[in-house]
Amino acid sequence: MAQNPFLTPPTRERAIEQPSKEPLTAPTEQDRSAGEERTTQPSREPSERPPGAAPRFTPPFFAEMVAMQRELRQRMTTYARQIQEQPFGAATWQLMLLSFLYGVIHALGPGHGKSIVCSYFVSRRGTWRQALLFGNLITTIHIFSAVVIITGLSWTLGRANIAAFHAVEGRLQSISYGLIILIGLFLLAKTLFDWWRTPSVEAAECPRANPRDIISLSLATGLMPCPGAALILLFTLSLNVFWAGLTAMIPLALGMGLTASALGLLTVGSTNTVLNLSSRSKRLLVAMHRILACLGALLIILLGTSLLLTAGFL
Repeated sequence: MAQNPFLTPPTRERAIEQPSKEPLTAPTEQDRSAGEERTTQPSREPSERPPGAAPRFTPPFFAEMVAMQRELRQRMTTYARQIQEQPFGAATWQLMLLSFLYGVIHALGPGHGKSIVCSYFVSRRGTWRQALLFGNLITTIHIFSAVVIITGLSWTLGRANIAAFHAVEGRLQSISYGLIILIGLFLLAKTLFDWWRTPSVEAAECPRANPRDIISLSLATGLMPCPGAALILLFTLSLNVFWAGLTAMIPLALGMGLTASALGLLTVGSTNTVLNLSSRSKRLLVAMHRILACLGALLIILLGTSLLLTAGFL
């Protein structure tokens, strides 16, 4: 049975597949002395991180989510091979169910989509309908971008692989992250302008979320294709059951949208609670909402900037 090339990073595969070619002979006295010298010298192996960069640390919760995603992908690989042998059987429904679960867990892992949703509803007073709209719209566009890229690569180049996907993804990163920063700057500038134009004694209405901002942020954030969706599409494409991968995008989007919407609802409820508790004093209410509005916009700007720095564009 062929190994799924999308479950293990290529560098790790090469390290596993290429055993050492040195003869297994007993070390001589010269080898021992050379080994002792190497232990006293600093390692000169190339590092993936730039010099001076802090070591990467993955919080235990995110590490557990990544491990669960990998296990789910392995099970989805098994079902995809069964679909290749028997289309429209029980394996098809099992793949759809696992895709939904994968979407829920994938959205809980590291990512900027849910952070944008939460940051926006900190800066703007929203409703539960807007939280559901934002959470599902941003994930739908996120997955649709992956579908468009994988399908486009398959049609134009006659093939699609993870390297080609990352090449296109890299070109979209700077655009997507730059748009996130611009939208954050716009929200911050609008908040500061309203603050300067309207004195606190005359401010009667707090800034509220609106569909224009939600759609703009969804398009800017969703422009970056979902890597989890791309992995599913690539493997089903390699097995000639691409239709199963495309169908799996529906429950995947529902699962990711469920998690993002739940976090959005939690943020909306928390923000509204803080503002309602501050409503007894008009000055306190206005001050709290202006602080939250600036804080949410700054979080969006900082998030976009950190993504650009991490990607190496700044």
